[in-house]
Amino acid sequence: MQVSPVGYAGENNNDFIRHVVPSDQALGEESSHGSLEPLQPHIDNGHLPIGNESCEHDCPAPHYIIWLGLRCDIKVPTVVVFLDDILAALPNDVTSSLKKPIFDAHRPPSFGSGAVQQRLAPLIVPDGKGGFCTRHGFAKATDPESSYALQLFSLAAENSALAHRTFLLPGDVLIINNQKTVHAREAFRPKYNGADRWLLRFYGVEDFQDKWMSEHQLPYLVNG
Repeated sequence: MQVSPVGYAGENNNDFIRHVVPSDQALGEESSHGSLEPLQPHIDNGHLPIGNESCEHDCPAPHYIIWLGLRCDIKVPTVVVFLDDILAALPNDVTSSLKKPIFDAHRPPSFGSGAVQQRLAPLIVPDGKGGFCTRHGFAKATDPESSYALQLFSLAAENSALAHRTFLLPGDVLIINNQKTVHAREAFRPKYNGADRWLLRFYGVEDFQDKWMSEHQLPYLVNG
């Protein structure tokens, strides 16, 4: 297996590195630049293929997220929950509903308000190795069945007993499997005094293919 860096055209101004730091222009956003609203459990770029879905035309959602700590706020942890723990807490009938293509998968806000894309897709997808991947976060319910399943999945993902809370000190690195975990951040009020939480975020994908490259033709920049 080879892991390559990747950036998604149209996201984060086409930059490969995103500064995860509060912005006074995004106070109320549910994003990595927001602060006053909690960032609910989610994966990044779940509108793209995950698990064993076809990647013939599109690069998949990142397989890995890498965070580098620059500044630590001991009141604002990075929260990670494993998908296996979430699924273990759900009834079988809910898991069956999550496998159906009855959820609207939306682009996240990091692509900008004008970059609207959605498609019907399952919330969990086989990984081809006996497990599952998820696109939870910016997927919406489309009917009563998907609404019920999504509600129970969200409740399990937000269960504090399943959460792993991490504080990244300057120089610390945290790598997670984006498609097999969800991550979150609690709401906080930034001080803008040089001490607010600050991370750098990078993406990695397995087995990068040149055909995914965007029309910009920048190395490792793919269509998002």
